[in-house]
Amino acid sequence: MGGKDLPNRRENKEVDEAFAAVLKYIYKEYSESMLGVSD
Repeated sequence: MGGKDLPNRRENKEVDEAFAAVLKYIYKEYSESMLGVSD
């Protein structure tokens, strides 16, 4: 699902930013648990 397919992209910007933050957090937690590295 591409961003262009969604209506009201301007209103969804906040949602996109929150989603990106969650993904970053999950990736960080996953990377640390896989590598055994605490930053």
